[in-house]
Amino acid sequence: MKKLFHSIQTHYSLFLILGVGIAVRLWNVNWSLPFVYEEATPFLKAWNMWNWGKEGLDFNPHFFNYPALSMYLQFIAQVIHYWLAHLFGVYQNLYAFNLAYQTDPTTFILSARIVTMLFDWGTIIAVYVFASKVMNRQTGIIAALLVTLNPLMIRHSHLINVDTPLVFFTTLSLYFIFQLYNSPSTKFSVLSGISIGLATSSKYTGAFLLGIFLLAHLLTILNDTQHRDIHSSAPRPTSYTLISIVSSHVSLSIFLAAFTFFIINPFVLLDTTEFLNDFSFEQEHMATGHLGVDSSTNGFVFYLLQIIPANMGWMFLVAVICSFLFLALKKNSDYWLLLSFPVCYLIIISLWKMRVERYLLPVVPIIMVIVAVGIQLGVEQLKMYFQSAKRKFFDRNKRDFILKSGIVVLLLVVPIQNITNYQATLDLPDTRTLARDWLLKNLTEHAAIATGPFGINFPKERYKRFQIPFSPTGAENLFMYYQAEWFEDFDLLIASDYDFARFSQDSNRYKNILSYYDSLRTRWKLVHE
Repeated sequence: MKKLFHSIQTHYSLFLILGVGIAVRLWNVNWSLPFVYEEATPFLKAWNMWNWGKEGLDFNPHFFNYPALSMYLQFIAQVIHYWLAHLFGVYQNLYAFNLAYQTDPTTFILSARIVTMLFDWGTIIAVYVFASKVMNRQTGIIAALLVTLNPLMIRHSHLINVDTPLVFFTTLSLYFIFQLYNSPSTKFSVLSGISIGLATSSKYTGAFLLGIFLLAHLLTILNDTQHRDIHSSAPRPTSYTLISIVSSHVSLSIFLAAFTFFIINPFVLLDTTEFLNDFSFEQEHMATGHLGVDSSTNGFVFYLLQIIPANMGWMFLVAVICSFLFLALKKNSDYWLLLSFPVCYLIIISLWKMRVERYLLPVVPIIMVIVAVGIQLGVEQLKMYFQSAKRKFFDRNKRDFILKSGIVVLLLVVPIQNITNYQATLDLPDTRTLARDWLLKNLTEHAAIATGPFGINFPKERYKRFQIPFSPTGAENLFMYYQAEWFEDFDLLIASDYDFARFSQDSNRYKNILSYYDSLRTRWKLVHE
């Protein structure tokens, strides 16, 4: 009866967490609409697959900076959107569907964002299952709660991106790799291979999982004197037999990972020239950095001492470090495997010149699992200490539960504050919308506007617009476009203090462009800000 009650209590807690998870992700999912101020690359590339104005569909994304899985998922969402609305008479045909998007993209962008949100929500479930497997259901509940209220994940769940699906498939892959390590079988080899293929099809960095997969098999061979499955009474295979089994599992999983990737991304092979061009650009991007990114800061310092505290607080960072050290000192190969992915991944991304907070996302769920396991083990260690000292503080399980709950609550104070502050900013009118409204009220029709790529939605039929060329890499080579005299005959020039701040980070490199901003400040008239 006690076990049944505990099971009901656990499932009730999980359902409550999942409810909170979907609520905080749906909250303000309509930010900025009907205007779109995000890149929304997967959605836009999927939209182009309809091949508007031409015959048939074109499933070649003609864009290989990211793999195509997120684009195809968005295309499927668009197909479902069209057919459901068509059945209810909302769209008579594809022409009406396209016209509705051009008129007001709100419902289209909402459905696209919900696709991302569902992946983030799915990660909560995956983390619960994973942490429960590593230790117990209570650990799963703690880990799921930490993921549910993670500000970094919530912010990116509001965007149409490739990173959130990557996080989900990475978590799933690590779970299957952990299962394969503990219970070697063809089933988990197949699931590991497919999930790694799906992660790599979300973003190329998913391929890093192959290293953890190989490490798991190496640990299996090194630990062949131990019986990995404590519930099995089967005799232990010889080292030669074990190596043969491991080799077959490795071959099968790697084949399935590659097969899954190329089935989803056939145009990597069919359009190799475009693929190599885009992929080499991304390599250069990682090697050289991005305008406004301070690559002089150590990568570990950036991710560990800036991103984690900014999102989760310094107390959480202390919990992360203590949990990592505690599990590493346990000399348990299960825990070492658990620690290997965030450590290896952080080393790799810290070597890149390009640094942004979203690169940390794939390790966030596994870090939450590690912290949850650290809390469980830490409280158990305290319990053993008090029992050996013949103290009665831990005599009751209720006190054990209260201590764990208290630690979790303390760790969630800063994240909840950050989530509240973030959601409050989404309730404010966007400055780009304010700029657009001012333009419509104060600028005459057919006026000529010079502007950067700031995302302001100009009515195409109302104004003549020239967009000043911009590039996140090699921007100094575009200095010839940043000459104030070029724009003296325009009715209005729009500039951004945000871009000015980015150029200012390297005043020597961008001195020619900064002189353009100096000219605007000293010689031009500021009509609105």
